Amino acid sequence: MKNILVDSPEKIWNKTKEISAITREFFDTYYHERKFAVAYELGNIKTFSKPKNLSDFGVSFAPQSFVYID
Repeated sequence: MKNILVDSPEKIWNKTKEISAITREFFDTYYHERKFAVAYELGNIKTFSKPKNLSDFGVSFAPQSFVYID
């Protein structure tokens, strides 16, 4: 992770909307009536030529926040 962004939802949306991979509707619902929004700026991204499944990494469930993998 390179950076943690904390700001108003509107400012976070404007900074991340082009790369967030979520819709404005989802974002607005998630941050409804919140004063602050948080976004993580990721670094060291590895792109695979063929998509992988969670099971390829030994993960058998969709994590609700995060999970460590090797």
